[in-house]
Amino acid sequence: MLRRQDWGRIRDSELEKAQHCCAVCASPGPGLICHEQWAYDDDLKIATLSGLEVHCKRCDLVTHMGRAKAHNMWNQAVAQFCAINRVTPFHADTAYRDAIVLWKKRNLASWIVRVADVLLEHYPQLSILVELANRSDQPSKNCTNSHSGIRARCTSAAEAGGIISLTAGLKTCSTPPWTH
Repeated sequence: MLRRQDWGRIRDSELEKAQHCCAVCASPGPGLICHEQWAYDDDLKIATLSGLEVHCKRCDLVTHMGRAKAHNMWNQAVAQFCAINRVTPFHADTAYRDAIVLWKKRNLASWIVRVADVLLEHYPQLSILVELANRSDQPSKNCTNSHSGIRARCTSAAEAGGIISLTAGLKTCSTPPWTH
């Protein structure tokens, strides 16, 4: 696992780079969240932590619409999705349903987890994620977020507490099928 203090330094660095503004809607803090960006090779079953991005609380609701729904914040998530993408609630709901289908499909596979070289250059402490991913002969299956450990497994939305990441829709966001 990545130590809390290491994640805090990474988060602080990313907040500075983003000038303490949301990368999606440009709103300033407080309460900004450093979110992982993942790239997937669905053929080779490789999930790569490819970047980090700062989100405000409203855009984070969109990134995690399943969590928003579970916490009675669905309407706020849909409103933000629609405002950012200039679409109707129908489009937000369709994107959410499509994301769940993709999440369920990806959730059936075992994944090899990697960290992009550029991230390792900036944040060598992320190398622990590569080490954890390579400790087993088996690839990781549905990891949690990178700063809390990468070996956890969620096989259904119910096991994830209804938390589903929106993998499509929000401009400039790239979100993993496994969630926080």
